[in-house]
Amino acid sequence: MLKPVDPVEGSFGKSAGLYRLRSRLSAAEIPAFRVVSLDEWRSSRTCFLRECQDELGQHLLAVRSDAASEDQVHSSQAGRFRSQLNVEPHRLEAAIDDVFESLPGLPDDQVMVQTMITDVAMAGVASTHRIHDGAPWYCIELSTGDSATVTAGRSTGRMHAIRREAVGHPQALAQLSTSVRQALDLLREIEDLHRGQPIEIEFALGAAQVDMAPPSLYLFQVRPIVQTQWAWPSARIALPDAGFLCEPDPCAEVAGPQTVLSLMADWNPAELLGSHPRPLALSLFQHLISDQVWWQARAEMGYASPPEPAASLLHVWQGRPMVDVRRSANSLLPAGLGSELRGRLVQHVISALQARPELHDKVEFEVYRTIRDLKRRSDLRAQWVDVLGVDGWGQWEAALGRLAHSLTSTAPDSMFGQHWDRICKLSLGSVASPGSLDWPARLRRSRLGSHSFSVLARLAFIGEAQLRSAVQRGALTPERAFQIKASARQRFAHLLPFGLVGAGAALRPGAFDILQRPVPACVSIEDQDLGCESRACFLSPAEDRDLTALLGESELPLTACAWVAFVQATASAREWAKQVFSAELSMALELIATGFEDIGLDRETASWLSLEQLAADPALGRESRASWADQAHEACAVHAGQAHQMVSPVLWHPAQRDVVDSFNTLPNFVGQRVAEGPLVIEPRPDHPAAALHHAVVLLQQADPGFDWLFNHPIAGLITVWGGANSHMAIRCAEQGLAAAIGCGEHVLLKARKARRATIDPAGGGLWLH
Repeated sequence: MLKPVDPVEGSFGKSAGLYRLRSRLSAAEIPAFRVVSLDEWRSSRTCFLRECQDELGQHLLAVRSDAASEDQVHSSQAGRFRSQLNVEPHRLEAAIDDVFESLPGLPDDQVMVQTMITDVAMAGVASTHRIHDGAPWYCIELSTGDSATVTAGRSTGRMHAIRREAVGHPQALAQLSTSVRQALDLLREIEDLHRGQPIEIEFALGAAQVDMAPPSLYLFQVRPIVQTQWAWPSARIALPDAGFLCEPDPCAEVAGPQTVLSLMADWNPAELLGSHPRPLALSLFQHLISDQVWWQARAEMGYASPPEPAASLLHVWQGRPMVDVRRSANSLLPAGLGSELRGRLVQHVISALQARPELHDKVEFEVYRTIRDLKRRSDLRAQWVDVLGVDGWGQWEAALGRLAHSLTSTAPDSMFGQHWDRICKLSLGSVASPGSLDWPARLRRSRLGSHSFSVLARLAFIGEAQLRSAVQRGALTPERAFQIKASARQRFAHLLPFGLVGAGAALRPGAFDILQRPVPACVSIEDQDLGCESRACFLSPAEDRDLTALLGESELPLTACAWVAFVQATASAREWAKQVFSAELSMALELIATGFEDIGLDRETASWLSLEQLAADPALGRESRASWADQAHEACAVHAGQAHQMVSPVLWHPAQRDVVDSFNTLPNFVGQRVAEGPLVIEPRPDHPAAALHHAVVLLQQADPGFDWLFNHPIAGLITVWGGANSHMAIRCAEQGLAAAIGCGEHVLLKARKARRATIDPAGGGLWLH
């Protein structure tokens, strides 16, 4: 565990730290400020206001709390007291009164009045270590706008992290922008002045006044990092080699000279597993989907065949399930394309993600095409001829057209009809013998279901891509497209045999996670809450006319009504196929959990074992108990070591081992313990106290205005917006509270329909159920 270095007397406290640095700092400017104690304010406020006017002028002002208990080594009290920004001089007296009212009223409490910097281009917070566990990374978060956009959690900044051991490496520093490099230089200078004490700073970069000149840098605050929850290995951790990113695939038939790894491309494993899953969950996903099934299902549909039977989609990097985008792109090429054309298409995807890595979870909508849709062919030709050449474009477009012609159908003998029939039969088999199978048999049935689910999910994606293109062409409004999808389940309820999922079947919020307890599965579509009015969707005459024209233009052999039926059927079937294969998986996991209980082990132990280790003794015999306990302990230690290595959600160069860029794509997890409880969304201070006990609270912002929540024994915190260094992240880290900060608006939408939530900071998982 890191031991704090005793700071020089007077170096901490909001104004004291700035006073000490003011004459010694070279990397940044500290805006002018004045400080007044509570006693001085009571006895001579007029004099102090005159001093502010004389020394700070008529500029806008920031009035900040400077309590004796703030920004100390033992407690930061971040965000607990009030501050007021953009205060006009004639309002200064009232603003100071307001801030003093929020302070404890101790004799040493002060208020600081500071010149407001108005030419801010970017604001940021930075720390010498990762705040919640002390991992050895310089962490810098930048966001456009004033400093409150990061610290108050009103937006999610872009996080950069530099491994401390690599901070002098030219390759690492070359990856940093000028702004990040400036912030790093400032952070390291202040760290040196504080003799290595772990610290956090708030700063801003001004707008550059001269072209090509670096922007001015302003320092607002320095605080020590409270280290009560820190524990990381003192031994140096060896990082794996990443040279393979710039090399051809081991399978010679896989096109592309280099690759990109992504946490959220293709099957989006970060959403299904969390960004750092435990061995059992990861190995189950690999066995059921990413080792073989994913590519075999696509080959059956008419896409390229896998180069070998076990061509894996995932590359597990530091325990993170990263999608190999090169292999993903190869698997979505129509069968029969020549090697040169395949290489150009794959390289286009790789180059596009290297240029815009923030698109890694939107590759198939923003970067690539996997089916013929309803977009204007002349526009597509103009876009792709430069990439593929005239002949290459023609071959690819024709192949996509053949795929669309064969796959866009719901007939019984179509790809959809065949796999929907298999899913129904698999489900009815579960009903016939719900308790007669052991866990390996349940897993085999789940694998059969995952294959059909893979096909149906790909068909649903085809429908979604075509639906989006219909909206882009103006044949449907976004609202009508939503209605078409929302009414899908009710309209196709007749496709389901009675008891589709199976009597006694149970699902779990994290399908692959044995730690999640199962909940009863729904039996029929009618029982599902669609979140909107459920009704059949009928096309207007104008919609029918426009869609018919677009379908004809794209040479798709469907009427408008038949095409809508395809979109709805595939969207509905995807959800129910997932439920069937997940139900089989859930039953397998419960059988494993029960078997472990019989030999004196628990779910926690099982979660640290891989499927391969369990398969060595499928009967779960007592003779394996000791070895499994040892293997679980070892896996837990490895996982803990990996957790201290930060990983970018997108990787394409070996130097990215040392420099992490968040690209604004993943939540910022805080804490070590798993938090699970009822979900409470945006409570007010008058919310019934009993309802907050052991609840997971969801807020839109990581704002210090919600500091009152820490007076209640909540289990965890989720925020829609906010960064790793927001006030709420700091407070949660200090109190050891599990939190997922800055999850994005989509989480709020999902939460509206959820009753409970689980946060797994170490596993990088957030579950709403």
